[in-house]
Amino acid sequence: MVSLGNTAVINATPGHPGADPRVRKAMHLAMQPEVIYRRAYPGTGLASNALFPEFSRWHTDAEPLPYDPGKARELLAAAKADGYDGKVTWLDAQDPASRTTALAAKAMLENVGFDVELDLVRSIADQITKVSVKKTYDVSGWGISWREAGPFARMYATLHAKGNLTVGMATTPKMSALIEELRGAEGEEEQRAVMGRIQEQWNEDVPALALGPQPELIAWPERVRGVTGTVNSMVLLDDAWLARD
Repeated sequence: MVSLGNTAVINATPGHPGADPRVRKAMHLAMQPEVIYRRAYPGTGLASNALFPEFSRWHTDAEPLPYDPGKARELLAAAKADGYDGKVTWLDAQDPASRTTALAAKAMLENVGFDVELDLVRSIADQITKVSVKKTYDVSGWGISWREAGPFARMYATLHAKGNLTVGMATTPKMSALIEELRGAEGEEEQRAVMGRIQEQWNEDVPALALGPQPELIAWPERVRGVTGTVNSMVLLDDAWLARD
């Protein structure tokens, strides 16, 4: 299970709705991951807006933001009072799960007062170009993917102010400092304590909408031996060999 494997990143660069932290938090408070999973992945998957759900060794008592459409409406109204028109574009792919996710998200966001336009592109390459290269999106389906065995590197790349995979998400000095603190923490207990504070800071910054972890499965026949796994869910085959039948 890869934490934050199923998310919607929010573009916080100037000129986009997500530049206003009130708008980002309103989006988060308006979303129910369970609804999305019931519609897009009926009967499967683990819906959760926690950074590290209960299965994870990095799970803590720090709670994610709750579903609170009333509070979302208040924050959105305050942003509109300062000139925001409520419009936001949701970028995603055209496969059935992505399309259904986008439609469900549109309904929940419009329930609290957003005006949502869907931009469903034909290919993953088009989506990557808009999100990672040009950053010409407002909100987009994405995978941040913090790996269970070694989350620090990916956390630094995606949320630290100097990370190279932030794709326009909000980065703050407090979050960057917590990620650096994680690097220096000694032992899993101390690291988990920092993880709890990272969850609390995420609740303040709302760089993305967490929908759930992404399950990954790599399988091979019993005859194949010597396969070496890695923290990135890839396998190394340099020492692999075939056993006799």
